[in-house]
Amino acid sequence: MNEYRPKPPRKSKSQQSQPGMIKYRKYKVKNENLKNYYEVEDLLKLNIDLKKKINSLISDRNKLITEARANEENRLRLEKKCHDLMKTTADSVSSKSLDTAIKAEESLSSNLKKIIQQNRKEISILENEINEIKDDIRYTRLNEMEIEIKTFYKEILRLNRILELFNVDGDGVINFLNERSQYKRTIEELNEKLSTYEKNSKIMKENFKEISRYKEDNEILIEKFYLMRDKLENLNKNYKIATNIIENQKKEIQLHKEGIEKKEQEIESKNKKIKEQQDEYQKLIKKNKDKDKVK
Repeated sequence: MNEYRPKPPRKSKSQQSQPGMIKYRKYKVKNENLKNYYEVEDLLKLNIDLKKKINSLISDRNKLITEARANEENRLRLEKKCHDLMKTTADSVSSKSLDTAIKAEESLSSNLKKIIQQNRKEISILENEINEIKDDIRYTRLNEMEIEIKTFYKEILRLNRILELFNVDGDGVINFLNERSQYKRTIEELNEKLSTYEKNSKIMKENFKEISRYKEDNEILIEKFYLMRDKLENLNKNYKIATNIIENQKKEIQLHKEGIEKKEQEIESKNKKIKEQQDEYQKLIKKNKDKDKVK
């Protein structure tokens, strides 16, 4: 399950290139190394993107569920066709002629091959979709958002320390009095952004819960997929057994056909002999009639 957790960013905090970040205003102090923070619009945009991501994952999950059901129906249909195949091959010699029985068995075997190829294609499509969902879950930005919350809180503490330095330094106090209204506005903006950031963090936690529920459903689907693959392998084995039985029956039918042809040849030869004997008998009858006329 660790593969579904979001990975931390590779770069350090000072080297992160965070989109949508703008700089604070620079105040007239010796240490003016101010960090970046998220605007409210950027946070809303990130929240909307995350919701879209969750909706797309839910739709993918629904697709997987429907495809799993369709594969289960295909499996049941294959089992039924295997049973019908065994039944028809057992009764075909007694109920039908030999030629029609061979054609029916060949059509059944070709249909089974087509169904198995179609199921293999569907299973490969399912495997590709599951791998794509795993990649999407690995690279979520939840961990990065938590790091950004911490940096935002540290930035507020740093600004408070700057304000304390202004209170200690006389020149800083004069500058602070001259720009007091400006500082008040920036502090109010920071407080508003902090409140909106907290609201967005709550929403992000709820979204993370939804993603965890989705991961559980995804694991169940993966287990069902592996069970289906095992069942398909068993079906392939049964199909091989059925094809071997059909081949053996074809050989028996061919031998039976050859025996019938030999018997027909023997009957034809006997009929020829009988015809020859009848001709000789007719000739003898004619001779006797001619003798009687002469007398």
